Amino acid sequence: MVELEYLFKKLEIITPLGQKFLRNIEFLKSKDEINNEIIKLEKAIKAYENKKDTIENIKLKLMNIKDISGTTERLKSGYILDDIELFELKSFALTYEEIKKINPLDFLSFPTLNEVINILDPDGNRLSTFYIYDSYSHELSEIRKKRKKTDNEEEREQLYELEMQIEDEIREELSKKLRTYASDIEQGLRDIAELDFTIAKAYFTKKFNLTKPEISETYEIKGMFNPVIKEKLEEENKEYQPVDITLKPGVTLITGANMTGKTVILKTIALLQNLFQYGFYIPAKSAKLYPVNKIFLISGDYQSLFSGLSSYAAEMLKINEILKYIKTDENALILLDELARNTNPHEGKLIVKGVIEILNNKKSISLITTHFNNVADKGIRKLRIKGIKKEKLTENINPENITEIIDYSLIEENEEIVPEEAITIARLLNIDKELLDTIERIKKEETFHE
Repeated sequence: MVELEYLFKKLEIITPLGQKFLRNIEFLKSKDEINNEIIKLEKAIKAYENKKDTIENIKLKLMNIKDISGTTERLKSGYILDDIELFELKSFALTYEEIKKINPLDFLSFPTLNEVINILDPDGNRLSTFYIYDSYSHELSEIRKKRKKTDNEEEREQLYELEMQIEDEIREELSKKLRTYASDIEQGLRDIAELDFTIAKAYFTKKFNLTKPEISETYEIKGMFNPVIKEKLEEENKEYQPVDITLKPGVTLITGANMTGKTVILKTIALLQNLFQYGFYIPAKSAKLYPVNKIFLISGDYQSLFSGLSSYAAEMLKINEILKYIKTDENALILLDELARNTNPHEGKLIVKGVIEILNNKKSISLITTHFNNVADKGIRKLRIKGIKKEKLTENINPENITEIIDYSLIEENEEIVPEEAITIARLLNIDKELLDTIERIKKEETFHE
């Protein structure tokens, strides 16, 4: 989803290895796997809080780390490494050992690469340079001395060829020795990647004020917020109103006028659940959650996603995908925003009623927003966004501050009538008076005839 991708781009990952780690993270479905990631993150946060100088030092050293996965693969496959590859391997091992000494995260194994350094640094200088050193071979050393002293061009050429031959033999021998440590090098690359990624997660958690979720059998969120929207509002010196919500297996219906945040609630729950199952802290004051096997979110215009199909047809295909899925796996989170909005109201209402009836008999959590009245049986749980704050109607309202008069809180609702606040909002936005008066007149006429 777009919001998740946006937030992932906010992760301050330093190394190519860390970026690769992010691209390969898994959507976790096991409580134990999620808990393990949460524990790792908790340790990283504590390290960031208590050993900030150490973490900053590690981040500086990570800037010198390159991805040498290709070199490692060549080494494992029996290739003879060239001088550039040997240099990159030595540089990695040197920086790696510096990081290893100060790493505060005990869940990383960090096998030693000192033997790798010893192989590539026979003089023990610990400098990030490499060439075929004289100390690798007495014969090589003597040949180089002779070549420098001789004035005979033919002899110099012969000595050079002999020098190259010995260097090739040394590279082959070095590669053979290094091959013994290939698995340790690979583990070191994985540890550096996870270290970089986890430190970025810890900083990300502090930056967006995320909270450790409680893994539970229930689904209850207090003070939920959308970090993407909250960040933008804060840039405009505006406040974001957090929302509380409790969900249960079956269908929960949300009603409310346009501009009252129904879509934001669905997208935020999808974002929160994704972060949870990718092992992150979540955007809320507190939360009890459990993993699902699949998240479905239908929100917006699907026409662009399905070439040649109308928005309605594309939406129905997504619904069909959901219904097929829950026939074999009911552990899903299903979020449907204004279902059937793109067809005629009568048939749209029938579609919504049918979907609600089927989903309510499943163990999946289904949260559906709608404008339609009377689409759910009495057994269906209903929530309503409070909507316009009546006491604020006397204030000077404009498109820039209209969100400030909306109360985004969710309340339990027994009635099935969707709140009619669209005309009120239009008046607050100073929409053409003639149009609004005409709408009011037609509304009264329809009410009289009913």
